[in-house]
Amino acid sequence: MTALRMRACALNSHSPTVWGGLMTGERLQVDCRNTAIRNTVGRASIRVSAMALALSIALGGIAVALPATATAQTAQTQQQFSIPAGSLREALDALASQSGITVLYSSELVAGKTSRGLSGRFTSVNALQRLLQGSGLEAQAAGESTFTLRRSSAPKSESQVPAADTSATNGSSQPDIQDLGKMTVTGTRIRGVKEVVGPIQDITRDDFERTGHSSIEGVLRTLPQNFAAASRGTITVASGGTPGLTGTAALNTEGAAAVDLRGLGAGSTLTLLNGQRRVNAIYGQAVDVSAIPLSMIDRMEVVTGGRSAIYGADAVGGVVNLVTRRDFSGFESQAFYGWGQDGGERLQFNVITGMRTARGGFAFAYDHQRDEELDLLKTDLGFEQLFDGTILRRNEVLPRGRQDSAMVSGRFELNDRIELHADALYTQRTLNSASRSLNPGATAESFADSEGSTKQISVSAGATVDLNAGWGLSLNGNVGRNQTDRRVEFFSDYGDFSFGGDDNNTDTGRLSALSLVLDGPLPSFFGLKPLVAFGAEVRHEDYRYSLISDGVPSTRNGADESRIARAVFAELFVPLLTGVEPARDTLSLSLAARYDDYSDIGSAVSPQLGIIFRPTTSLSFQGTISQAFRAPELFRYQPGTTGYWLTRQADPTLGGELRPVLVRSGNVPRFEPEEAKIWSVGVNYEPSFAPALQFSLNYFDIDYDNRLDYPESSFIAWQTNALRNEAIYSPLVNRNPTAEELAAIVQGSATPPVNVTGTPFNPETQAQDVLTIFPGIAIFDNRMRNLAREKVRGLDMKIDARFDTSAGELNFGLNATYTLDHNRNITASSPASNLLNEVGKPVDLRARLTGGWTNGAIGTYLYVNYVDAYANPFSTPASRMGSWTTVDLTLRADTSVWFPNGPLSNMTLTLSAENLLGKDPPRFLNSSSYDGFRFDAANASALGRYLSVRLTKKWN
Repeated sequence: MTALRMRACALNSHSPTVWGGLMTGERLQVDCRNTAIRNTVGRASIRVSAMALALSIALGGIAVALPATATAQTAQTQQQFSIPAGSLREALDALASQSGITVLYSSELVAGKTSRGLSGRFTSVNALQRLLQGSGLEAQAAGESTFTLRRSSAPKSESQVPAADTSATNGSSQPDIQDLGKMTVTGTRIRGVKEVVGPIQDITRDDFERTGHSSIEGVLRTLPQNFAAASRGTITVASGGTPGLTGTAALNTEGAAAVDLRGLGAGSTLTLLNGQRRVNAIYGQAVDVSAIPLSMIDRMEVVTGGRSAIYGADAVGGVVNLVTRRDFSGFESQAFYGWGQDGGERLQFNVITGMRTARGGFAFAYDHQRDEELDLLKTDLGFEQLFDGTILRRNEVLPRGRQDSAMVSGRFELNDRIELHADALYTQRTLNSASRSLNPGATAESFADSEGSTKQISVSAGATVDLNAGWGLSLNGNVGRNQTDRRVEFFSDYGDFSFGGDDNNTDTGRLSALSLVLDGPLPSFFGLKPLVAFGAEVRHEDYRYSLISDGVPSTRNGADESRIARAVFAELFVPLLTGVEPARDTLSLSLAARYDDYSDIGSAVSPQLGIIFRPTTSLSFQGTISQAFRAPELFRYQPGTTGYWLTRQADPTLGGELRPVLVRSGNVPRFEPEEAKIWSVGVNYEPSFAPALQFSLNYFDIDYDNRLDYPESSFIAWQTNALRNEAIYSPLVNRNPTAEELAAIVQGSATPPVNVTGTPFNPETQAQDVLTIFPGIAIFDNRMRNLAREKVRGLDMKIDARFDTSAGELNFGLNATYTLDHNRNITASSPASNLLNEVGKPVDLRARLTGGWTNGAIGTYLYVNYVDAYANPFSTPASRMGSWTTVDLTLRADTSVWFPNGPLSNMTLTLSAENLLGKDPPRFLNSSSYDGFRFDAANASALGRYLSVRLTKKWN
């Protein structure tokens, strides 16, 4: 390396241009003893550009890496890097010697900082991003191939952090250059906060590519903290439900995918898009992440624990923020084909294009996918003959479907202080499903044919404004609409009687919201420099459901249910002690509070307190305590949702003999908001002797009061186990109902009964004769209501390690969650019931072990997934479900290494295998199955070994 040295002393800068984060009029005091411009000689001759030289003089006291013939084309082209872990200064010097970009930074800025290094094929910009991870620094473009470094304390958009390797690397197709200065972190509204209180996981585009998944749903399904019950793998449109499914998952007839952190229900996880709320799907219960093209997502941020003080209702289990690409250079196309052992094929095509300018840009993506059905009877996971003698002829666990999604996201800087941004999404999905069966004594085949169509559109826009003295203003607004139309044509023949119908129902949800946030530094006092944010929001939600049965509007049709939510909030961040390292504080305090007022359920106050303590540069502790709340879904207020089932259940008081039971369904007339107290503590360790190693351990405790749910939400359990678990449901079980009580329930039902007793019953003529027809009948009131309490405690552990070797880069990781307890009290006086380790419920231990190797054009990534053993209370006698360990494998190859030019350049081939060894899920033995399932759809998959191939091409 040859150093070209210059002297510049006591230079005043009054340039009208912002260089390296230095604003107009700032005085630069230059240390003449530490002023150098470093130039690394490449394979071409040295050329010092006039702009870089002028910039070095303007900045003063800087180290400048001036590579040979640096151009924008060089910055966008992938090349091989090998930079060892160690000093950040040395890593940046190595980057300059191996790339074609110029990096400008002050000596003091990088003093004492380390880098994890990197090895593999990257663009120069993405390599720079990776070297800066965890340093507290960010890069700002100062030209086509020139970048300056600055601390990440004063970015332009909300809550900025350094970029975290936001493109595919190590054998990927040529990634686009990201805007390094505009990254949003979830969990705070304050710009410049260096660390967020509470556990947070970043899932980057690099992670997307390595897993081989083609959808957001697929990526999130691998997260152990997410209970992926409401997903493509648990949809049964026509067959009536899967064993043990609860809540949102049991109503998911539209093919949506929802995030459910901690298994508290999808409605208890707040899912955001670029920090903004989206309209809900699944009868207005949860955001459908599968409606968004994966190619548009830059990264996902997952914050576990309550965040209602920051974001309002629904953030009990945590927050998932999907951050989009807002500019893209070039044109990229992708083709994907996946298939299971016995069906469930997916064919998918998508393209992404866009533009990047000096003041902004945009990205546009279109995604088309087709899914084929999976008939459970073609696998060995379905019962062909049910306990009552019913013969299943067709039972689709996955429907046939098509989805088209288009999304555009962009930003534009009006000037150096004002940036505009906007997003728009349109998705249309169709599903078709069918079932066929022959009931005992029937002369005709029973059938159910279902078809559905969902359309979702959402638009958001906003502006961020840099004010004086470090203050900023953020204004955002968004609107959205989700409509699902379903048609079910059915016929059932039970021998003694038969019935059929043609039902058409539509549910429509709408959302509009407006938010304003003002943040900046408060005056310093006692040496402290607090940061604060103030904000206000208003949101309007609307929902409508209608049903036409056999051409006649149903009494269940309801008027629009709507609410207006208004909120004000404040957040304070105070660095109490500094000095551990320039980019991080030793001790920090975070305080937040929010007041929400709902037009239908009243008001709620949500406070939050958090502390971060970093005694050394390698070790930090954090703790947070907060309150959160959740508002009832508007769907629950719709009239005419009450009904009942007639079943026969084993009665322990009769020696296990079957007893008739009338199970009431639907909702009680009035609800109250749910409330939760949440606290967590954690430790993070990044040893200085191994910069590429990270370890974190977090404990969480969620105490949920006034829980809104069914007393027994499992589809099978409330049909079979109410009398077995009578102690738990004692206030809701009536063993000696009167004829008048039974008649009132029958006559007050808005829907016809579901009678699976085998005894004919006509509610129109026999309402007064229930006791005579069903002697000894009991009532189980399973209507949705506010229950007493739900409590969850557990541990999260995450390990990440990376090693550069002569044979390439090695990656290892572990992400695991262990739930200690998950219990619920139906009433204040009833004993706790277990919501853990049973069919259809979360399992205590879930873990994902990762390993990867990359070398030049080739990448190999191995994943081991573990689900612990748990109980099956639905068999007689009760049995156990064994643990389930599966292996996933992804192989990737970048053809650019072998074909740098021509039609085969800039292509990536990815081969993936989920459940590579074809491990069957644990067998579900159900002594009273109504649906023919031999597996637990909430914790396993019927797809078996699922292979896929993906070809990505980036066009110049």
